Amino acid sequence: MDFLIELTAFFHKVTFVADDFIFMEKDRAENIYYIIQGKVAMIHKQSHTFITDLGKDQYFGEIGVFSGQSRQLSAKSRDFTEAYRITKENLFGCCENYIEAITAIRNIKESLDNQNYKPLKMRCYICREMDHVALKCPRFNKCKEGNLMR
Repeated sequence: MDFLIELTAFFHKVTFVADDFIFMEKDRAENIYYIIQGKVAMIHKQSHTFITDLGKDQYFGEIGVFSGQSRQLSAKSRDFTEAYRITKENLFGCCENYIEAITAIRNIKESLDNQNYKPLKMRCYICREMDHVALKCPRFNKCKEGNLMR
């Protein structure tokens, strides 16, 4: 419980207006976001494809932070959006004092290295299955290529 109390001190409220890009594909993953209010569109800009909207009580950005990979999608605010943000540096720094947290982070990274997303309890944005992400979804090819204006 001490870990969670300490961790909450590192969350900072951020706000975005409509059409603000929160992050872009290929950016370094430095933050995880938890939406308090508003909507965030997850977009694959390379193929001009809208993937999904995320809203209140949803989070995003965790895969890149835990895996060390660059962003695979772009996140764009749909309207006025408030979110809590925690940096990778603060998250990992807080974990250094808790062996259980260090172990959990290592296990998550190892699972993500093997493309196992179940430890994060995350689901594909397209089909809602737990064994892949949206860009690896069999349905992605059916929805991609230009469902957004170029």
